[in-house]
Amino acid sequence: MPLIQTARALAGSILFFREGDNFTLPAPGTASVSAKPGADDTGWIDFGPIQDGELDVSGGNEHEVWRPSPGRLVLADVIVTKEKATLKFTAGEISPLAIESLFRSNQKLNSLAGQFNPLSGDLRKGWLHAQLYDHENNLFLTLDHWVRLKCTGGIKLNGEVAQPTFEALFLFSTLNTAAIGEA
Repeated sequence: MPLIQTARALAGSILFFREGDNFTLPAPGTASVSAKPGADDTGWIDFGPIQDGELDVSGGNEHEVWRPSPGRLVLADVIVTKEKATLKFTAGEISPLAIESLFRSNQKLNSLAGQFNPLSGDLRKGWLHAQLYDHENNLFLTLDHWVRLKCTGGIKLNGEVAQPTFEALFLFSTLNTAAIGEA
């Protein structure tokens, strides 16, 4: 059933698959900008409950195109030569991926136990899978994008529940997809 235009409250789940990690679905491979794991692969990392989030698409360089009419120049068009999209979100749990991202460890952490080397690696790249639902539990938007993941807000040490914040900067891949409603 197609979704109709109406007011919506959105929430959802966000998963991540690291660059260089192996996957088995849809066929065996290694995650990269040109190889995307299947949605049912067991290697996806869940951020846990998402407390807050914001999708943003912003234009970079806008160029005005002028033409004569006939004795003066008038604006004929505006073209955009750079654009970027980001997904900023707050996770409700501290995961091994949050620690790995915050400290930029070159070790791929899979538990909250064990030694790692802070500031030994770069920001992680990988596949982000987001499923956003409306207030009536209808699947509203699905995103599969190659991203650079960054833990942006740190982890507050204030006696409250720690909620790490992340920014996923969308990068170009021919495998990037998005769908409104049921795909």
